[in-house]
Amino acid sequence: MPDERTESVSSGVAPINPNLHQAPSRSAPADPHRDVKLEAGAVLSDRFVIERLAGRGGMGAVYRALDRLSGATVALKVIARHAQHERRFAQEVRVLAELSHPAIVRYVAHGDSAHGPPYLAMEWLEGEDLAQRLRVSRLTVDESLEVAR
Repeated sequence: MPDERTESVSSGVAPINPNLHQAPSRSAPADPHRDVKLEAGAVLSDRFVIERLAGRGGMGAVYRALDRLSGATVALKVIARHAQHERRFAQEVRVLAELSHPAIVRYVAHGDSAHGPPYLAMEWLEGEDLAQRLRVSRLTVDESLEVAR
């Protein structure tokens, strides 16, 4: 029986964006976020119900989602389909799936399919992200050291 922590889930996204897997135009630079736009209510791999966009980054986007299997809220990281991103993302998934530490976010599941973007589901952590915190005020020395640990 496969280890549940490292088993990859392979099914689709509903609703499917018909432009999801079109090759980027050679005449214009590819938008790294063009194929990671999931709407609230969309279901990824028949398991994760998208609640809202939590943030965007260089490789894709992170969504707050509900895990229908466990009932838990998860952070669902989805990436744009670009070879360089997929290699880095696969490494991130492998490393996180093998780690267990109180200071590291917990791995939940991951998947990839022809019908949707590659994803990594992790435990959802409530709180303020660093960018939000810095908009309010600068960090104290103690807070800066805590972030660096």
